[in-house]
Amino acid sequence: MPICPTCENDLPDDAAFCNRCWSAVDRGRSASPWVEPPPPPASPWVEPPPPTTPWAPPPTALGYGGAPPSAYGTPAGYGPMGGYYAPPAVGTNGLAIASLVCSLAGPFTCGLTTIVGVVLGHVSLSQIKRSQQQGRGMAVAGVVIGYVSIVAGLLFILLAIIGANGSSPG
Repeated sequence: MPICPTCENDLPDDAAFCNRCWSAVDRGRSASPWVEPPPPPASPWVEPPPPTTPWAPPPTALGYGGAPPSAYGTPAGYGPMGGYYAPPAVGTNGLAIASLVCSLAGPFTCGLTTIVGVVLGHVSLSQIKRSQQQGRGMAVAGVVIGYVSIVAGLLFILLAIIGANGSSPG
């Protein structure tokens, strides 16, 4: 059994090439001056070399802090890559603003807008929960100020009634 002179692999008797390193085995035959070896089998683990492109810039010497040139150019027909776009701004709920304004204006309107401010505050809180809008703090402030104003107004009326009945000369 012959042995390959390059890799010392055992070869079959009729082998013209080594099945490991593909080097030619000389057996003293001179039937043809040159025998083309069969191509090596394609291996899925070997990556082919990158193709040369006509639009790639020639390699240049890299200076301090320089980046190596790209082996591939920009493919034709493609524009610049897009970036991350922020979601559109949702905005503040208008009913929350109206609730706060109506609740704050309650003492100046004899409490008429206070009840409107409380109702608008509750409606705006449900809208904000569904639509993820901003303005939850204003809606809560409108509701709280409205309830405090209503309680303060009722307390004022109650004290006025008690004071009017208790101070009568008798």
